[in-house]
Amino acid sequence: EPCGSNNFLSFAWADDGLQLYYELPNRALILNADNGQVSSIGSYIPHGPATWLHNDLLVLPIPPEGYNGDEEDLPYRSRIGIFNRLGQLQQMHTVEIGLPQDLQPWRDDTHILMTGIDPQDGLRYPYRFDPESGALEWELTDLGTVENLSWSGEDGLIAYSDGTDTIVLRTSTREEIARFGDVSRGVVHKDSTYVALETLGPPTSIYFQRTWNELSEEAQRREEARREQFISQLPDDAETEVQPPEVHF
Repeated sequence: EPCGSNNFLSFAWADDGLQLYYELPNRALILNADNGQVSSIGSYIPHGPATWLHNDLLVLPIPPEGYNGDEEDLPYRSRIGIFNRLGQLQQMHTVEIGLPQDLQPWRDDTHILMTGIDPQDGLRYPYRFDPESGALEWELTDLGTVENLSWSGEDGLIAYSDGTDTIVLRTSTREEIARFGDVSRGVVHKDSTYVALETLGPPTSIYFQRTWNELSEEAQRREEARREQFISQLPDDAETEVQPPEVHF
């Protein structure tokens, strides 16, 4: 999930490497990295990460009108905005799913693959979206419900999480390549060269963190002894370790 550092919540480069979409807490913008020009996408507050359909068109999920971000008031209707590279709105479509996520170009690069919450059962499924007509249809129905989804083309790979495992498949045959029980999301490289896996690293103490190689062995032993003594004096229910996130390839 976005860490919020420096107030950047999300970003996406166009394939030309010149147009950078990025999201701040209260607005979304497009930066031309060649000349430094910044275009604001009106007053629309994004509902989740966007994707470039091609170098000139950005596809952005937007909450329904009147939604204030309250998780208890989860909407089952959303909007998809189609913007040009100058941040100007070209089309706005209403879709009958909640919280669209995982937007990415689909097949012939004229459609969008995304996931969204079905208003009938409250579960997330993959959908195909037509930016021209606004038509929305179920896609990849054999996968069932998904928590997230990434794909890299007809001859490449699919990675998705079903709430329990993260599974990597061949798109064409649905042959299972790998399954991970401790991975929350897989993101497939555009050329299927590798899959980036989001997981948690080994537990580490939240006290007296420092780079050990800057200390001698004797100083390191003293630091570890001080840490253990400090931890032993904490209440029994005090948290002493965290698992920092890691990305594996």
